[in-house]
Amino acid sequence: GWIAAGSVLTLAAIASPAQAGVGLIAFTALPGCVPLVQGMALGLHLWRKLGWRWDGLALEPAEGRRALLAESGWFAGPQLGLALLQAAPPLALSLAAGPVAATGFNLLQRLTGPILQAQIIHLTPLWAACTEAHARGDGPWLRGALRRSLLVAVACAAGLLTIALLARPLLGGWVGVEAARPALGLVWPAAGWFLLQIAWQPPVYFLVGIGRLRALARWGVLGPAAALLVLFGAGPLV
Repeated sequence: GWIAAGSVLTLAAIASPAQAGVGLIAFTALPGCVPLVQGMALGLHLWRKLGWRWDGLALEPAEGRRALLAESGWFAGPQLGLALLQAAPPLALSLAAGPVAATGFNLLQRLTGPILQAQIIHLTPLWAACTEAHARGDGPWLRGALRRSLLVAVACAAGLLTIALLARPLLGGWVGVEAARPALGLVWPAAGWFLLQIAWQPPVYFLVGIGRLRALARWGVLGPAAALLVLFGAGPLV
């Protein structure tokens, strides 16, 4: 419920300042406050429902807190890698070909966004399901789940390539031929970048699900690092 409410608030926080014509700082800050409020509300809700004490030290012994902090450190690299993968393409394109190229990439990102979101919708429950299957030692189910996630990745890749093939009429009908021109020259480089993301996601979720945090850290750091090297190395060729 709080997640859905946060999504509605995010839309309102974007639409209302846009209609009011507020400055850029306020327009940027207001939507950014929504996840903070959303997380605090969800935390208070869980605190009340689960009957937690307000004394934080009573929640977990010191040894447990240290172990939890140590385990959470393995997620830092993959999370940073994911953030850089999301933020780096516009920067690389702006440095190589100017801000117009970054605008074209953003159009393609919006066009292919449903495909990438469909994969995330499939993978998100896989994390918890793999954790449960791993705890009961159900190896065949885990292997089947990994195969299914790879098949979904292949289907998403096929959908993305279909969108790339139809990018000209789709973008022309959406924003007009002239506005779409910067994006049309980036269709296939952008498609390659999105395909890398589609291929990268299933192993990450699977490794998290079975608790292989060291392997997750390696995969989650080396994969984005290689992709970023290719991205900035190929930027001058755009």
